[in-house]
Amino acid sequence: MDAGSAMVELFERQAAAWNAGDAHGYASCFTHDADYVTWLGTRYRGRADIERSHGALFEKLLKGTIMD
Repeated sequence: MDAGSAMVELFERQAAAWNAGDAHGYASCFTHDADYVTWLGTRYRGRADIERSHGALFEKLLKGTIMD
């Protein structure tokens, strides 16, 4: 698989996980030591932190949202 195809596949997995409200699947698209900064400036460190934060977000604030 070439780099372009790999990126498309990654973004498709990421969107599918977001759309399903799947925090584990969404976080799996990031490296174990990723830095994730939200548009509000909140910083999450590492895949586990991304999963934990998005689990809470997908239950309330982001419930039913779609990544397109």
